[in-house]
Amino acid sequence: NIMRWDSLLCTYGNNAKCHFRITANISISAAHTIDTLCGTIDGNHQTITLNNCTLTKTIKGGTVKDLTLTGTISSMAGTAAVSKYVGCAACYITQEGKLSNITNNTSVSISDIGIYFGGLCGWLQNGTINHCANKASITNDLQRTSGIAVCVDTLGVVINSYNNGVISGTSCGGIAVYTMGKVLNSYALADLHGNEVAGLVTFCRGGLVDNCYFYGHLYATETKAPLCCTVSLCGTVQYCYFCDTGQDNLQLSVIRHNNPAVGNIIQYTYLLSNATTLSSAGAFNSTSLLTELNNHVPAISQALQWTTINNQITL
Repeated sequence: NIMRWDSLLCTYGNNAKCHFRITANISISAAHTIDTLCGTIDGNHQTITLNNCTLTKTIKGGTVKDLTLTGTISSMAGTAAVSKYVGCAACYITQEGKLSNITNNTSVSISDIGIYFGGLCGWLQNGTINHCANKASITNDLQRTSGIAVCVDTLGVVINSYNNGVISGTSCGGIAVYTMGKVLNSYALADLHGNEVAGLVTFCRGGLVDNCYFYGHLYATETKAPLCCTVSLCGTVQYCYFCDTGQDNLQLSVIRHNNPAVGNIIQYTYLLSNATTLSSAGAFNSTSLLTELNNHVPAISQALQWTTINNQITL
């Protein structure tokens, strides 16, 4: 219950030696957001409902795993962001913090000035997001928005994760808006709306985007790209691919090379045939998509086989 939540997690969550196991579904508000998590939360496959709040503010070397988040966020008033960054599971992750096997179903629709919103995490400064998914629509009318993490910093890694929720904002990325770190083996199956939108990562600034794919529609008032809008500072986008749904006429040439002389690498990127059907609700034919992906394995993924595990297409 909420009293035990406050007395244990909110009081002792900053102790790295503490391990907490959720034994029942629970609903929390901003007053019950965990300020700093250094220990481990084992979600035990339970569900936590968020009511205009995030699960944690900062994960500092801690871990959250095996958990589903749901609820509604319509305003961030009363929930402190970390340097403008907000995510449903964590605003900020540092000191090798981890999110593992987290599914976010929290519907977000905000107009708060100065908030950067990611489905799972705001700012992944130093840590890993592994086998996580965002399945909810996220609308952030005034700022940068992404399906997994807004900023993947130099020591951040997003791996084996996906976004299947519609993303709307100014600068939008299916997985991330910025990466200086690594985005690996991940995908976005969703529509994106904004001024500048990218199927995977909007701005790859010295980071690595490897073995990822995008399938969906891009609606942009300025710039749109199926993989990344801008690759700069020796960034690398490789073994990535996308499917043109027919109405977008997506081309890799949309990618802007900021000063290519500094060593940006864009290689082994492919346009897949229109082998799948994606609806506005995000449904897709996983069998035909798997066939299409595996047909390109030798040239693209450097993996033996794509498969479906727990309804997630993965390596």
